[in-house]
Amino acid sequence: MRVPVTWSEALLTASSKKSYASPPTLSQTSSDRLIPRNMHDSYTEFILPFGSSPKILEEYTNASGGIRTGKLMEHLDSLAGSIAYKHMLGPGIESVGNTKEVGFYIVTAAVERLDMLGPLNPRDVRLSGQVIYTGSSSMEVVVKMETLPGKADEKEETILLGRFSMVCRDANTHKARKVHPLIITTSEEKLLYSIGEDMKRKRQSRAQQSLSRVPPSSQEAEALHSYYLKYGQAAMGHISSPSQLVSLGDTRVEKCMLMFPQERNVHQKIFGGYLMRMAYEAGFSAFSETSTY
Repeated sequence: MRVPVTWSEALLTASSKKSYASPPTLSQTSSDRLIPRNMHDSYTEFILPFGSSPKILEEYTNASGGIRTGKLMEHLDSLAGSIAYKHMLGPGIESVGNTKEVGFYIVTAAVERLDMLGPLNPRDVRLSGQVIYTGSSSMEVVVKMETLPGKADEKEETILLGRFSMVCRDANTHKARKVHPLIITTSEEKLLYSIGEDMKRKRQSRAQQSLSRVPPSSQEAEALHSYYLKYGQAAMGHISSPSQLVSLGDTRVEKCMLMFPQERNVHQKIFGGYLMRMAYEAGFSAFSETSTY
């Protein structure tokens, strides 16, 4: 989530706070007042007018004339952060402000899925989302991208669904901070809540099965051995290598970048959505490298 203040203002604020005692924060005075929120309280949306604004479209066009997916991923991460802050601060909030003063900060713990359901054509799109599940200190956020009708015979179409896991931390201790619970009333909300609950349960299950905790299962070992028999011996020169076989090392790409304050978030750190875009574009470059063989 981007920060609205200039870098010079942020530096002045940080230096002035070193000379004075910090004021009481929400984490010190009202951490126990967790007012339940409705799902729709956190609903947030904004429009990217690709179809109606040539100037905006030019900023997002890739070399082949399509839309830059990496920049959309950056926006989705920012949107998920805005939704999570809106859930914590209330539906009427317009600015996050200083995280030390509000007493907490929110970070993206995981991008669970981003499912593309349709092509990214240059049409006006709406990005929206809301919190669908809350744990003790975590929130599951669902985001959606829809094309908007530009003509009378066109209809809205959902072209992307995404799921983000956000966690709340105390601004002073950096430990987990409790989040506002959700009020569940309608059958649709119950379904969304169960989806979010299932997302969290599966993520915890995957963490328990991580290689850092348990050895590979017999099924995983068998799959690796089968893969080796199919491709590994060719790479080692034991059998003739198929023309389509590309070594993993040949797809490696690297890029060294200096980080500047223009890409910071509300915590005065490098914005994670920006890094997500850089990672996606690096992955795209690696894929493009394999297509040249």
